[in-house]
Amino acid sequence: MPAPQVLFGLIADDLTGACDAGVQFAQRGLRTLVWLSAENPPPSADLLALVTEGRSQAPGAARAAAAAACRRLLSLGRSILFQKIDSTFRGNPGFEVGGIMEAGGFALALLTPAFPALGRTVEQGWLRVAGSSESVHVPSRLRDQGLAHVIEIKPEESSRALAECRSTTPAVAVADASTDDDLDRLARSWAALQPRPLAVGSAGLARAIARVVTANSARTAPAESGTPDATPGPVVFVIGSTHQATRAQVEHLQGMEVTAIEPQAMRAARTLVSQGRHALILLDPARASAAELLFLPEVIQESPIGGLVLCGGDTALAVCRALKAQAIELEGEVCIGIPYGRLVGGPAAGLRVVTKAGGFGAREALAEAAMFLSPRRPNLQ
Repeated sequence: MPAPQVLFGLIADDLTGACDAGVQFAQRGLRTLVWLSAENPPPSADLLALVTEGRSQAPGAARAAAAAACRRLLSLGRSILFQKIDSTFRGNPGFEVGGIMEAGGFALALLTPAFPALGRTVEQGWLRVAGSSESVHVPSRLRDQGLAHVIEIKPEESSRALAECRSTTPAVAVADASTDDDLDRLARSWAALQPRPLAVGSAGLARAIARVVTANSARTAPAESGTPDATPGPVVFVIGSTHQATRAQVEHLQGMEVTAIEPQAMRAARTLVSQGRHALILLDPARASAAELLFLPEVIQESPIGGLVLCGGDTALAVCRALKAQAIELEGEVCIGIPYGRLVGGPAAGLRVVTKAGGFGAREALAEAAMFLSPRRPNLQ
């Protein structure tokens, strides 16, 4: 399989975001690594994603971390960059865009947080989420976060508008998008420009760009859900999100007799797994500590498990660090917005892991992840 002509880099402010954007490229046949180690990654990855942890940082620290990630990727020959932002515009996207544009010498950025497949749309600059009364005026938020030249564009006019943006640099073009067709138009306009602008968006824009950059590739996507090498062992859920969508998913699991465990009762997790039962570990993201996760290597080494389901970006990163993983190699999606892959490095190398942002997924999403990792478990039938 030939290597791509250009190596891609992705910068995300949390781990679940890096995974749900990066997997869009993995599903198009590109080897995609979310790299968690301070060491340099292997050169064989087509797309390399770095996590800045900027979601919860102060603005200056988030900007500096994003700029440092940009410089690192460019030093590794990653000349096309995608910046993953939250699809509800949480965190410090404007500060991070400014840091990356300055560090990478980008004169132009194309930005939209839209992800229509999951109910996130942008119209006349307003980001709206299906089922929520809240909205965000994206251009105003970006200006509030330090970006001076913010221009609003429409998908059907994106080619001309992006070309005109170059007369005022550095500029950030905020694009409306309410359908996947809109995102495809934006991706094609982005791809037609040389040098390529910084692409900034959620997994929705990442999916459109992945389609464009692999359109003429002979690569084939990896197998989809239901792959034959799923392990029939129990699944360990580690949940650190308090989003209402995740709470509903946890309630659904508990209704299927999956036992919930508080951090102070970790011995119970080992007991459940040794009995071949799923374990649902509920962490308080505001108070969780690394010490609470020290049991995980023991659980995995004592009893074979089907995989991990990690919910919440900070929680997912803490678990990977507890397991001394160097990276996650992404493979596909259990369902839209919920990616899976395998851990690279550490005592759990090769273990399957599903990551999920707090606000993603239907009520049955966690149960579907468990059935994907470990089919035919009696307490999910």
